[in-house]
Amino acid sequence: MKIPPRIAMIGAGLGGLSFCRVLKDRGISVKCFDKSNRAGGRTSTRAAGETAQFDHGAQYLTIRNPMLRLHLESWCNDKIVAPWDARFVAIDRPAEFRDVTYEQRYVGIPKMEDLAQYLSKDLDIEFDTEVSEVIVEPTAYRLRSKAGQDLGVFDMILWNCPPAQTAKIVPLNCGWKDQLKNVQMEPCWSVMLALESSWKVPFDGAFINEGDLGWMARDSSKPNRPNDLDCWVLHSTSKWAEKNLDISKDDVIQRLVYEAQRVTLSTMPKPILAKSHRWLYSRPTEALNQKFLWDSEHRLGACGDWCGGPRIEGAFESGMALAAQVLSSIDGKLV
Repeated sequence: MKIPPRIAMIGAGLGGLSFCRVLKDRGISVKCFDKSNRAGGRTSTRAAGETAQFDHGAQYLTIRNPMLRLHLESWCNDKIVAPWDARFVAIDRPAEFRDVTYEQRYVGIPKMEDLAQYLSKDLDIEFDTEVSEVIVEPTAYRLRSKAGQDLGVFDMILWNCPPAQTAKIVPLNCGWKDQLKNVQMEPCWSVMLALESSWKVPFDGAFINEGDLGWMARDSSKPNRPNDLDCWVLHSTSKWAEKNLDISKDDVIQRLVYEAQRVTLSTMPKPILAKSHRWLYSRPTEALNQKFLWDSEHRLGACGDWCGGPRIEGAFESGMALAAQVLSSIDGKLV
């Protein structure tokens, strides 16, 4: 019997997790490395004690792929995700609230990041480990961390990272390396607010089509959330974020709170907590027209929402498609 290939996945976002899950279900282990202290990438939640929490990255998920709907049903049954039944509007001009076409939206419960935590259970993930070097050896690859640690030797290396970060360490002989230049990732500033009283606006989530905000949501309207405080998340447009990448976090809060009040023509109650976070790689300007990248000769691959499409569903589809490709490449070699 032949030994299964030694596989490393760099990045534990939803694309990387879905890849590892598929291979795990087929009895093939994957060693995953992530520079963060938790899985999930931009499906991140920040808590402030027990009274306030904020999904300051990905806001919700929608599933249109029939195959993925089977997974969604399972997650709902296991109480990992739940429908977010709320009023969603679009704002084209200040204080003009237009209802948007209905689409069922889901969120992780009790936090958005809990879906990633669920998927990462019993996977071999090494957190707080930034892979900084991929050394090409005669028949394999050796990984080293930014801290200088030898992370081991692998037959196959895969990435679930933003293209700019992937490009820094992918081997020069990789057949898809040049394609990374075709993907531009957009930044976003996120503001988290806990208000002393309820903000009387006629929506829970708003797509904003003018000005410096692109989205805002009453996070405390999501199921299984703390609701002692009225918690909001504001997301800037990528254009505004690009112009204001290096301003102070306090300035970000002040300017985006002003913008939220301007587009609603409504004074926001006083925040008792206000924080901001900069996402340098929030979403692709335009995703590649392929679900994943794969170099069969050198056994190198990549997945992410910048391949499958800029949604949580796209990240899942990309990771699962790469998993199918890898499985087909090693099928018949394990007997």
